[in-house]
Amino acid sequence: MPSKYEGFGLSAVEMLALRKPAIASNVGGLKDIINNDCGKLIDGFDADEYVETYFKLLEPEVYKQKSQGALLTSKKFANTKRFSANFMNIYMEALKCQN
Repeated sequence: MPSKYEGFGLSAVEMLALRKPAIASNVGGLKDIINNDCGKLIDGFDADEYVETYFKLLEPEVYKQKSQGALLTSKKFANTKRFSANFMNIYMEALKCQN
């Protein structure tokens, strides 16, 4: 999921809910959703790093571990109240960074 900007990252949450590990750019909302438990964030658009990460995730044990992490991570965003609380926490953290 290479991207220059990503507001929330709904497609990432949907992917995780399907137990699919995510490889994404370290931008916007993606960096608040994707972590080492469910995939990998990549700085920039290094095609070689994307390919290397893709093949690493295809290793059976790595895929199994990241798939389980993907489902658990997606559940943090599946509930509307929980989603709102998570979004508010992200928003408050962003405000702190500006002060």
